Amino acid sequence: MIVLGYSGVHGSAEFTARKFPDLSTRSQRFSQGYDSAAAIIVDGGVEFAIAEERLVGRKATGEFPVRAIELALDSLGLTPRDIHTVSHGFNFRRHKAYDANSTARERYDEVYSPQTQVALIRELLGEEWNGRFQPVEHHLAHAASAFYQSGFDRALVVVADGMGEQESLTVATADRNGIVPISRVGAAHSLGVFYSAITHHLGFVPAMDEYKVMGLAPYGDPARYIDALRDLIIPLGSYRFSIPLLAADTSERDRVTHASLMRHLGERIGSPRQPGEPLTESHADLAASLQAVFEENLMRILENGRAGTGMTQLCLAGGSALNCTMNSRALQSGLFDDVFVPPGAGDDGTSVGAALFTSAASGELPHPAPRLDMPYWGPAYPHTSIRDALLTHDLDVQEIAGKVAKATAERLSEGELVGWFQGRAEFGPRALGNRSILAEPSRRATRDRLNSVIKEREQFRPFAPMVTAEHVHDYFRLGRARPEAFHHMLFVAEVHPDLADSLAAVIHVDGTARVQVVTQSGNPLLWELLTEYAQLGHPPILLNTSFNLRGQPIVTSPQQAVDTFCRSQLDRLVIGPYNVRRRTVPKDSR
Repeated sequence: MIVLGYSGVHGSAEFTARKFPDLSTRSQRFSQGYDSAAAIIVDGGVEFAIAEERLVGRKATGEFPVRAIELALDSLGLTPRDIHTVSHGFNFRRHKAYDANSTARERYDEVYSPQTQVALIRELLGEEWNGRFQPVEHHLAHAASAFYQSGFDRALVVVADGMGEQESLTVATADRNGIVPISRVGAAHSLGVFYSAITHHLGFVPAMDEYKVMGLAPYGDPARYIDALRDLIIPLGSYRFSIPLLAADTSERDRVTHASLMRHLGERIGSPRQPGEPLTESHADLAASLQAVFEENLMRILENGRAGTGMTQLCLAGGSALNCTMNSRALQSGLFDDVFVPPGAGDDGTSVGAALFTSAASGELPHPAPRLDMPYWGPAYPHTSIRDALLTHDLDVQEIAGKVAKATAERLSEGELVGWFQGRAEFGPRALGNRSILAEPSRRATRDRLNSVIKEREQFRPFAPMVTAEHVHDYFRLGRARPEAFHHMLFVAEVHPDLADSLAAVIHVDGTARVQVVTQSGNPLLWELLTEYAQLGHPPILLNTSFNLRGQPIVTSPQQAVDTFCRSQLDRLVIGPYNVRRRTVPKDSR
């Protein structure tokens, strides 16, 4: 059975922009339906998955993922007629909320309805899809993306995000009989939206920059605003809470902008920071307070879930599960024997989850389904494509087939910043070693150069280390966790204090690092590179960040990689078997 899953809601952002043209681009981001992606599952296994943004160059686009679908079909030698079922990671059935006013009805009819989705698929892909279209409830798609890749026999599953169709948090149990929700929090009381609203107040982009707020939090003192934020969230029973200021908005515009909460923040906390303004101690304190309250509320639910269900394994999914600080608190809490978070925890991952849910319902998945190793599900490119891309620029190219790892390790040892492009592209928002920028991890100057010159991003944001599985315990304290929990860069670990100075470029201000553990079986070439680097007298650790420049999605194709390298101030590009340098150095990376 071949199942095509897709995510995103085509036209949702455009509808908001059209109805409320005076809203800032940042405020328009409160709309749902971003992060389009496509995945193809064959006989229960993920064969291909990629986000649409990687192909069209627009971060977090919610456009129908026609490019992603076309590439997936082409890569697998399939046509639309070969697809048995198309599963969408949303199932917008008619609900009273969509009849609340004329704008809500219009949004449902134009954007959300299943009939609109089927017509869109027919228009863009051809074929007749009525009998083959199976929408999957958004939170069930998230839950499936976690449970059916966890390797668990049974688990507690918690999905938290901005909102699905009508829910913002779902607690469920999962076993061989499927995924069964036991409690839900409505969208009007969304903890994810609460986090996004304060992200906006801090001058960042909501539904995109929450990870920046998480990174800012360790610089602040949570005591300053924690009571002010706690007062806004009222616990209700074991699994629920209410946020009255979010539910207070009645007009469509106020609901889109979360006007009541934003006004309250301005009155109680202070004027919102504008993009580009300096970050102050007060901003860091607000970020720290927000992170603390966010963790408190989710941990209460996890504690009650463990006590109420007896489940000893935990799956987390939804955009909130990209908060690796919260994930780590759950992992180290002692509540659960193991915690799994899928690499595509955000909405892009519902493309995989919707297809897995459909496959499971058809009896296509074994139980328990195997635990996911590495999500290298995107395209790989032949050497001919790489050579063609290299010929579009005046470059110094050397073929180093058979010694890629050794030659690259030598350059990294000399302090070079290297663009690294190998194998199939990763799925999810993290660069996991196939579309990465690599650097030595010991010097703060390396971090500062990457932040200011290459990535052009905020100086407070940390970079992540990758380390061989054999040596992870030598440098990092994993606590209760097993190394495999750290394959996807979704948890943090403490750096051994006496080694902090030797890992200055990858340690955060709180002494933690967002570690990726690399195994020889999961990525042989990357593991070889780390091993070669160690043989030069260094720890088997490298700094790893995504191969992109500011505002750009992670590169996917050789042409994107070469173009990005030529616009940047990276020292070297290692792409396939080729070692590449510029003949001239660009004046800047923009």
